[in-house]
Amino acid sequence: TDTPVRLGTTAGVETTTSNGSADQSPELLFSFAPPASSEVADDVMVVRTNDGETLAGALLVRDGYVVTSGTALAGADEVEISWGDSSLPGTVIGRDPVTDVTVIRVDGATPGLGKDDALAREGEEVNMPTEDGSRSTQRVVAEQSTSAMVNGDPVVGVVELDGRLGDVPPGSPAYDRNGDVVGITTATADAAPAALVPIGLAREVADEIIDDGEADHPWLGVKARNPADGESDRAGSLVTAVNEDGPAATAGMLAGDLITRIGDTPVASMAAMVATLRSHEPGDVVQIIVWRAGTEVGCTVELTSHLDVDA
Repeated sequence: TDTPVRLGTTAGVETTTSNGSADQSPELLFSFAPPASSEVADDVMVVRTNDGETLAGALLVRDGYVVTSGTALAGADEVEISWGDSSLPGTVIGRDPVTDVTVIRVDGATPGLGKDDALAREGEEVNMPTEDGSRSTQRVVAEQSTSAMVNGDPVVGVVELDGRLGDVPPGSPAYDRNGDVVGITTATADAAPAALVPIGLAREVADEIIDDGEADHPWLGVKARNPADGESDRAGSLVTAVNEDGPAATAGMLAGDLITRIGDTPVASMAAMVATLRSHEPGDVVQIIVWRAGTEVGCTVELTSHLDVDA
């Protein structure tokens, strides 16, 4: 039987593998050893404790607000934001465990916004700043992957890179060859591939935290995973369990269903399912096509909010 691995509330989906383990290697748990350098380059923002310990990088998303990796902060609420010769106190105003995006309000004048956003493209190189002002260059392996985990739970839909995070502080921006921002780094372990939260998603979550105090995500109410080899002759996301009080159950979805389409979007994997669900809002009504016992079945689902789910 499948033993679910908790995915938090990422689009209302939990993931399992066919043997009950997470679909990641155990060494992908989040951790971060801060760089030894105490100097900060002019164009690099870092988050430090009040005692001067470097915790993470950061990206300015609004005047007076930066985003970073929540896991890297290790529960810190009052921090220092440093860039160049400047340093200002900051306060964590919200964390989103679904995406690992955390917002910090900076108490003072911050440098101006100067970078455009772009999409990370498979095969292209991205540059990430280290604390001393050098750059780490890596190649995008997958535009949406399941390679990052938070405290043992996978964060689905991140951008996977071909190298380790190394001396790049988690929470740092990643830039394409044009200097546009494509994402922020997540706090993957030293042995794990680096991963990015796509910048569009990071900004969307940050805006919700700044404006509403918390980020909301649609909830489907299923546990799911990729089919094991030989388990299905079709691509899709295999439902291993359905929350009896969730919208999927209300719509008639069953454990064993293979989700192959959400609305007009084909679903070829569990990660693709989560990414597609993220494009919707709580309250949206979507037609989900599943493959069940050799037959396509349509289920009309009204997505709800993960904030309404009992912990």
